[in-house]
Amino acid sequence: MVRLEDGKLGLVESHNGEPRIVFEDRGERLVAGKQEKWDPFEPGGGSLREEEKLQVALTADRVLRAIVRHEPNRLWEPIDLGAVPFDEGLVRVVVEYLGGRK
Repeated sequence: MVRLEDGKLGLVESHNGEPRIVFEDRGERLVAGKQEKWDPFEPGGGSLREEEKLQVALTADRVLRAIVRHEPNRLWEPIDLGAVPFDEGLVRVVVEYLGGRK
C-alpha cells in the first residue's frame, strides 16, 4: 500500500485481530490511523527510457569523479546529458546493464 499524502509504503498486517496498515518511519514500526488515505501499490513496470539510463550512468560517473579527485559531490546540480564523462567505460557499462534489466 502507498500513502497518498506522501508516498510512504506500508503493508497490510493483522493488528489486534483486524487488518491494519503498518509502515516504518525513521526505523520505528507504526500503525497507520484509520482516517489516512492509502491506495494499493503497483510497482512501475517497463524499462527506463534511454535518457534516464544515461542520467543514471552520468550520476555514477560524477560520483566516481568526485571520489577520485577528492572534490565535493554536487548532488544538487542537475546532470548535464551532454557532458563528457570522466570514465566512459563506467558510463557504457551502466547503460548496458540498465538496458538488460527487466
